Amino acid sequence: MATNQDIFLRPLSARHTKPHPLLHPITTHEIAWLAGLLEGEGSFGHKTARKNGTSYITARVTLEMCDVDIVTRARKILDAPAVYARPARKAHGNDTYRIDISGSKAIAVMMTILPFMGERRRTRILACIDAWKGSSHRPHSSATHCLHGHAYTTENTGRDKQGWRYCRTCARLHARQAQHRKRAQRPADWQPVPRPPKTHCIHGHLYTTENTYTRPDGERQCRTCRHAQRDSIEQRYGTAPRRKYVRER
Repeated sequence: MATNQDIFLRPLSARHTKPHPLLHPITTHEIAWLAGLLEGEGSFGHKTARKNGTSYITARVTLEMCDVDIVTRARKILDAPAVYARPARKAHGNDTYRIDISGSKAIAVMMTILPFMGERRRTRILACIDAWKGSSHRPHSSATHCLHGHAYTTENTGRDKQGWRYCRTCARLHARQAQHRKRAQRPADWQPVPRPPKTHCIHGHLYTTENTYTRPDGERQCRTCRHAQRDSIEQRYGTAPRRKYVRER
């Protein structure tokens, strides 16, 4: 029978998953407790990687110890992805448990616990923060060109649903390349399937001569749906509808 520990303990080879949202805000007592724990058992560092000629600096905070209950509590406070179990390295040793956080979350933790840390840990944390600030990948918003050299002008800058900035020129090039790959996968005798003419509206009314209304801009509309929309507005507001809802004669 699985215990509560078996639910969140994973081997070190397991892949990281999306962190769970915080269940409660961190209190001052938890910050002080966490600072004391990381002062003795934690480690702070950063690693550098290069991609497309750009340096990426990622900060990292690690906690590893033998007490699984302490590591589990720290995981909940830090919102770490999981607790990882490491088998004992020696025959007489004990199993250890580890949590890791990286990126901007690790920087936030470092800045939060910095006033509580000793001189040695404070120096290490400040070195990690300075390296992260000096990375050419951070802050991304200060970059004037994308990785392919296109300038971030007003016309060439777009925003996705999460608010991240992207290069419109690169987006168009990627879309064009994807379209070319899709066309290259088609057989030689491929022919587009003609779309059948639309005979009914979205509500199933037949487009007959009497039931079809052509707007001044050339768009075709169903008269039955237009009349139903007009009646619904009159019933809802009790006033005459606007001109565009007037019944056609």
